[in-house]
Amino acid sequence: TLGILTVLFFCGHAGFRSWSISMQRGQAYDLSLLYSLDLAEWDVVMGRVALFLMIAAATLALLGNRRQILRYKAWKRPHLLLYAAALLGFSHGMLHGDDLPTAPFFWQWALLLGLVLADALRRLRYILKRDPERVWSVEAVREETRDTTTLFLRHDGGCPHFAARRPGQFAVVRLPRVPHLDEPHPFTLSGAAATEPNRLALTVKVAGDFTGEFVRVTPGTQVLCEGPY
Repeated sequence: TLGILTVLFFCGHAGFRSWSISMQRGQAYDLSLLYSLDLAEWDVVMGRVALFLMIAAATLALLGNRRQILRYKAWKRPHLLLYAAALLGFSHGMLHGDDLPTAPFFWQWALLLGLVLADALRRLRYILKRDPERVWSVEAVREETRDTTTLFLRHDGGCPHFAARRPGQFAVVRLPRVPHLDEPHPFTLSGAAATEPNRLALTVKVAGDFTGEFVRVTPGTQVLCEGPY
């Protein structure tokens, strides 16, 4: 809801601002002020592109996360364009706005931009750090019943996070290199950490598309495990 309200707020800003410019020019409402990409006014174009990115990301997230119409991969990755939208929007306000370069508006926007950039760096650091620690490989697959399978995972380098796991905890699992299996799903951990510190066991009951494909992976397949939670 907050994301939708934010997009509506920026759409309102674009609508009222273009209306004000049209009135100053003595014209009827000029819709081209909302979508023109004339590079002669590149500082304004940055604001328009930022608005387009926000609308696109919000629409994809609404269709994917809220309505469950799109697959995770189809909406989650384009959602990262919001970082670019924030940077473009700030630059647009600084270059084209009348009040943003002045206090206290500048410091308010600078704080917001700083938070966005800090979050982007946090995400990048997590992506770069997680691979050696979180990547496991499928060691064996054992069918327990007609619709239940246990997957045994191995981490040769050792993972201190999972070595200290406790009964009842779960891992968030996905397979980044396997089509349709790169969406994160939680699975309860089985197997004792004391006897198998470098191994994980996931007992999976087939209950949908993801689990139906997940139990058919072959030994050697890389699995990204995050946790334990």
